[in-house]
Amino acid sequence: MADAESDGDGSVVILSDDEDFECPAGENVLLIMKEGILPPELQVLYGLCLLSGGNSAFLGVKMLSALHDLDQDTREDFDLQANTSHSDSVSLRLFRRAMVEPMSKLDAFAFASDILKKAEKDGEWAESILPIFQGYIDELEQQNTFTLLKDATISNNIIASVKTGNCVKVLLSTLRMKIGRARNLSKSSDSTDLKDAYDSSLGVVDDIYLFKDALWTTTPDGNPISDTVEVSKLFTPGAMQSSTTLTF
Repeated sequence: MADAESDGDGSVVILSDDEDFECPAGENVLLIMKEGILPPELQVLYGLCLLSGGNSAFLGVKMLSALHDLDQDTREDFDLQANTSHSDSVSLRLFRRAMVEPMSKLDAFAFASDILKKAEKDGEWAESILPIFQGYIDELEQQNTFTLLKDATISNNIIASVKTGNCVKVLLSTLRMKIGRARNLSKSSDSTDLKDAYDSSLGVVDDIYLFKDALWTTTPDGNPISDTVEVSKLFTPGAMQSSTTLTF
């Protein structure tokens, strides 16, 4: 983040990424881009643009696979104590993460989940994108990150709450694609495909039960939370039929 300063035309610079490109690492990024290779962050964004536009799906999926090349979240965010959750330092940390720091892998997967949800093409993309998300789900499980979703206690830590929300987004997106794939397989007359669809659907139910504290709950006034509504839509006939093209 740069100090506010005025240039010749009187404008004020609030944020600047000049220092990111003036350092050796930044020079390497520019050199790679001059050779026609996008860094992982831009590959992901470009892939999402292609997919949401409804064309060039093959290239979009190839670009989206760069999600796995992004950096993991730092443990320092998980270790911040709840009693500092509303401090200026944490608020500044969140602001900096959103504005100037590179996307972490979890943030990028959560952002991709938002875009894929709005596009409503879970069945169409299930075969190609589900392996990308399932691979990351397996990675999060190995890191015990999903313990955040197994605790019914509401966290007072802002960053922990943000991470929990992002984990839920990635999980729901994966479940939607699993159901989309199961629906595609259920249209087959092959017994193997039908069994695969059945097993996949049961797996979704098992995941919902495993993370029921985060996915199936209500607000203090008894209304279902938004994630619970999304879970109920998973098994609603026609809920994921696609006719939407995103407009940015």
